[in-house]
Amino acid sequence: MPPFGKFTMRSAAIADLKKQLHIIDSHIDEAGPYLCGSEVSLADATLFPTMVFMQVMMPKFLGKDEKWDQAAVFGAR
Repeated sequence: MPPFGKFTMRSAAIADLKKQLHIIDSHIDEAGPYLCGSEVSLADATLFPTMVFMQVMMPKFLGKDEKWDQAAVFGAR
């Protein structure tokens, strides 16, 4: 396997991750307070570490020509 799963380039892997986050964004329950509703669920427990990584660590690993745009990465919600 390539170093980024099925992707040969890091930028393609990040683009796919952004695409998946936008799919998740379309399923978020606005009633909250958790991502998936009023009670914590396995989905929340699974998403939380990824969201922390994306918000805190991912910007530190961007290339010189890449800009971090939190709204573009995480979606509107």
